[in-house]
This record gives sequence, structure tokens and C-alpha cells, in this order.
Amino acid sequence: MKRLTYLTALLCTAALAGCSNEELMENGAATQQDELTLTATTGADTRTAVDVNYNVNWSAGDAFYVFGTLVQDNVYSSTGTFELKNGEGGSTGTFKGTVTGEMSELEYAVYPSKNYTPSTCTLTFPTTYTYPVSNAPMFGKLNEAKNKVEFTQLLSGLMRIQVSGIESGAQGTLKLNASNITGTAVLTPGATATLDALSSTGSEVTLSFTTTGTDPLVLDIPVPAGTYSGGITATLKIGIAEAQVFHTTSSFTVTAGTAKEMRPIRIVEIDGETINFSQTVADAEAANKALEEGVKNITIESVAANGEIAIPSSSTAEEPVTINIASVSSNEFTVKGATDDTATPAAVINVPQGTTGTLNVKNIEHVELNGGSWTKVTSSTGENTLEIKDGTVIDELVIEKGGINIAAGAEVKKITLQADASIKSRIVVAEGKNMEINVGTHTLTLEDKGFHLIAGGATLIFNGDGISKGKITDYSQAIAINQSIGGNFTMKNIEYTAPSVGSAGILIDPRVSSAKITVENSTMNCKYYCLSSNAAKENGSGHVVTLTNSTFTAEETGLMFNVPGTVTATNCTFTGGWQGAFLRGGNFTFDGCTFKLNVSSSYDTGIGSNKPAGATSWGDGNQAPSAALTIGNRGSNTAYNCPKVVELRNSCTFSVLKDNAASTDYPSVYIDANPSQSSQTVTFTYDATSGTNFGNAGKGLDIRNKAGQVTVNGKVYSGSTAE
Repeated sequence: MKRLTYLTALLCTAALAGCSNEELMENGAATQQDELTLTATTGADTRTAVDVNYNVNWSAGDAFYVFGTLVQDNVYSSTGTFELKNGEGGSTGTFKGTVTGEMSELEYAVYPSKNYTPSTCTLTFPTTYTYPVSNAPMFGKLNEAKNKVEFTQLLSGLMRIQVSGIESGAQGTLKLNASNITGTAVLTPGATATLDALSSTGSEVTLSFTTTGTDPLVLDIPVPAGTYSGGITATLKIGIAEAQVFHTTSSFTVTAGTAKEMRPIRIVEIDGETINFSQTVADAEAANKALEEGVKNITIESVAANGEIAIPSSSTAEEPVTINIASVSSNEFTVKGATDDTATPAAVINVPQGTTGTLNVKNIEHVELNGGSWTKVTSSTGENTLEIKDGTVIDELVIEKGGINIAAGAEVKKITLQADASIKSRIVVAEGKNMEINVGTHTLTLEDKGFHLIAGGATLIFNGDGISKGKITDYSQAIAINQSIGGNFTMKNIEYTAPSVGSAGILIDPRVSSAKITVENSTMNCKYYCLSSNAAKENGSGHVVTLTNSTFTAEETGLMFNVPGTVTATNCTFTGGWQGAFLRGGNFTFDGCTFKLNVSSSYDTGIGSNKPAGATSWGDGNQAPSAALTIGNRGSNTAYNCPKVVELRNSCTFSVLKDNAASTDYPSVYIDANPSQSSQTVTFTYDATSGTNFGNAGKGLDIRNKAGQVTVNGKVYSGSTAE
């Protein structure tokens, strides 16, 4: 990374010609001054052409806009536009222009004038540039004599890409794609100018060029300062040939006044529509030699048994070396970086489909793995990421250090943690596929904030250590079984936390049938639900949920189930601020379980359904009266048109709390049914000890439906007193 050299731009002796359309009024009258003489020299980060040493030189057509003190909103005391007349290719130039108002009032300058709109004080980052002129925006100030302007501030960053191997006279483009890479921003002048956030943004900027025999061709593109969360992609096109030359890491940062030098691009061959960048070598030994010589893109014809490819420390996460492996003739090989963690490099590894074996990734900060079907991959990526791209299949991925990012079109069958790690992408288990994640005693962080997806016939398993448990912190909205028939989720020996607002823990989509969920010897702490289903007018059915020796604690509802299915819970605890468990549809057996309502008067109503805990009105989801156990449905929604059958066995216990203190404000068990929907029946049975326990908690048992739709311990409820 190099800093741009600051240059001054002096207003040189210049006859004024032309008039600004934005004439500034002073006391209601505009004064236009003709035939003024000024001097101009570069002296800060001027736009114009940047040479290989980061010196900025004036180019033909350069012009800047000058203006004075602020009179009223977007109105300044004097304005003018000055165009380059002499000095092209150097740092000193003669500019001519016209000033409306008094020269003595001029204070500031903005380059280039064509990208600045005085009436709104906005600077535009355009969608196109033409080599060799970069037109990077600059801000400057006039001296006291008003005969010189020094541009001291570059208002953007630059991305520099050097391309070698292009024939003279070739025409092409370099295109950058990223969110908010073009647009307009309001400029506020001062000792240091500031730019507001971009508006009217675009995602593509293109630099056009015609080569002149200079090799390498140095291409500079202005880029608005900021963090590009999805990274920046660069695509090179020469004639009809086109190829992506790099994609930066996510959260790629561009700083105003700074040039990002990306890895040099060496074109080996242009064949029709294909651009080939790589140097081909015979084996790993030859590859290592080429890497030591500075080659950035290498194709290895064959990697033999126990081969080692050493990535030099000059290969960074922003500018990684690319290793293309034509064939692998071994069961195991290694790609390694420096042994000193402070110098760990980066690499992109491309292998053909059908490649098998074991890949060891050691001391490499950032790795992209493209293709192959691997028996085992061992990854040590420092604080950064192993990128597993579409088409890559890994039987077992062992994480020794760092995180992973799995593309939706990749398949990782088993992940084993040997240290704390993170998965930065959402988990997608495709139809009929399996993924098992063995956390051991470590902590796995799931960083994606969307939904993890389990397709029909797919299986996702989380395993932790049987004694100490593994820990999972999940920032997603839910682990969702969301397609077709028979998605499966299992979690054993895990302490699972879902801290994001609205998190629904484990979720069954209404379109799904025959989902299977197993939670054993685990704890779940979630914002919204721990385990839930989502109902619609046409629901799936046949779900099987088995919960054993586990606790489910949510700020709203620990267990919310509202579709046809079977839930069996043994020695489990369900705690919520709205309901410990809410059963709106299905068959349920609770054996030795505990139900807790703990209403919080300080509950954040921005979570979930935007209603405070302790709500007594019926609506969708978990909008229902609060109780340790709420059963049935009173709302008009026909999505819940199915029987509710609930059995308590072996001394289930209940507690009703408000702000952690015992309360009689809410029932322990609340039952209701919609009289207009005959299919919405409730059958509730319990053993004697369970009945005593819920009778002594809160308001006890509260049954509201008296129309014969509620049956308690074999008797149809029709009286005013609970059984």
C-alpha cells in the first residue's frame, strides 16, 4: 500500500473566458470579471493522470470549479470555472476561466468541475473513466493573494491494477463491481472538506483503455472511501475476451487519499473469448521456485504424493497467490504458509472436478478452495477464512484455527473443530445431503444473520462433548427446515445461544412435512423461540420431535408448536416471558418436564410481535394469553384447524413468576378453543402429581372454552370450574 503524493495546483496567469451558469449574487447583483490573469500548479492529490510513482500530472481537458464564502444555502459569494491551457503532463499548468463575483471572495476549489454540481453542492462518482485520466476528485484552497490554489485533499481512494502482456493498440475495459461504488455525495467545505454518504448509488464502474506499448499497463480507478461488505470484483475485457481477475475479501476497506495496489496481472494468452493469466509449471517444486520469483498465478501440472506448496508472505488476503492444480496424483498434499503467525499469507487453490485426497492447509491466513472432491481438508487460517467455493465436496473438514465460508453450491459432509471457530456464511444443506458439525468442547460462532436452511431429505447434526458440552452462538434468524419432505435436525450436548432480535431457534416451515427434530442433553437460549413451527392455511404434517434432558429458554416462548405432528419431551424445561410452552396444534407427551412463565416488566417490545409479555389477546404466532403452558387457539385464523392432544406424565412441575418473583397474575395452564372451528379441539390429560403442581402455581388451571371442545382427563369440559 502506498500513499498518494500530494501536489499543489496554482492558478497561473490566465485570461478569463466563459461564464458559470450558477452566478452568485452579492447584495442582489452579480459581477462578472473578464480578462483576469491567474497562475496554476499542481500540489496535492490532483485528479488527472497518476504516474507510476504516484505523482499526479495535469491532463488535457482538466478543469476545476472555484467558489467563495457561503451567503445562504448552496449560494456562495463568488464562483468560477478554470480550464487547463498549458502544462499538460506536468505538475504546473496555466488555467483560464471566468469569475462571477469578486476574486477576493474566492476560497475553495473542487476538481473535476464536470463532476461537481454547485446548485446542490454535490460531487458525483461517475460510472465511466477513460485511461490515462483518472479524474479522481480533489478539494483545494486559494492563497491570500488569490492567484494560487493548492489541492491538498484527495476525496476518494484509488484502486491500482497493473496488467502486463497486452499487445500495443489493444482496446479493453477494466470493470469494478460492488454495492455503492458510484453515486453522489454532498460536499461540505472547510479546513478539511467532508463528503456525506452516497446517494443515487450504483454497483458498477468501468475504465476504458487503448494500449500504447507501455508494459505493464497501469490502470487507476477512483473508488469512494468506505467499507465494501461484499468485497469488490474486477473484470478485465480485451476485445471479445473477458475474465474475472480478482474478488477482494469481504469488508474490503478503501481510504480517501490512499491507493490500493492489487496483485499484478500477467496475461499469458488471449484465445478467442478466453484470457489466460497463469504460468504453467510441472510440479510443486517448480511452483515453489516460481512463487519465490514473484509469480502470482501458477498452474501445476501434477502434485505428487506428500507434495508441499509454500505460499510466500507477499501473498496477502487482498492480493492472494492463485494456485491452479491440473491433477493430483497423491492421497495427500499440503499448502503451507509462513510458520510465523505474524506473516501468514493467503492463497486461492483451484482444482479440477473429480480430484480426491487429503489437503492440509497450514498457517495460511486466507484460502479459497475451488473444486475437487476431498476425503479430508485440514485448515489453519489464522483469524481469517477458508473459502469453500461452489462445486467443492469435502468429506471431512478439520478446523485447527480460523473460520470457514461455505458457498451454497459446495458440500461439506463433516466439520470437526479442534479450536474455537466461526462459519461466516449461512449453512445450506441441499436436498438429500448431510452435514455433521462436531464442536467438541469448543465454541462455534455462526455469523450469518439470515436463515440456515435444511432441504427435503437433508440432515444437519450438531454434536458436542458428552461431558463438557460444546458451545454454539448463532446470529441467524433460525435453523429452518424449509423444503418438501423429511428434513432432519439433531443437536446433542450443545449449549446453544441465539442472541439476535427475532431469533426463532429451530423452525419448521409450513410447507414441510415429516420433519424430524432431535435435541438431547442440550440448552437453548433464544430471543424469540427456541423451537417453533410456522402455520399456514395448508400445513405439512407428520413431524416428529424428540426432546430429552434439555432446557429451552426464550424471552418470549420456549416451545411454540402449531401444526400436526408429534412432540415427545422427557426431563426437559421450557421457560418463556410469554409462555413456557405454547401448543396450538399436534400431539404432545411431556414426561417429568418443567414449565416456567417468567414475565419481565422491562421486556423489550421491539422483539418478536411488538407486544408486552403477559398479553391476553389472541393473534398469530405466539400472540396468546400468557401461562407456563398455553394450549389451544381462540383466534379466527384457520391455520390452526387441527386437534391439540397434550399429556403430562411423571410429576411435571410448574412455576409462574413476574420479574423472577412468584406471581398469581397468570395461570399455570391456560386452555381455550374457537367455538366456530369444530376441529380445534383440546384433549388434556395429566397425572395426579402434575395436577397438584400446576394447581399450586399462579392462578392454576384456567379453561375458557365451555362449548364441549375441551376434554380434561376424559371428561368433556362444560362447567365453570376446572377439573
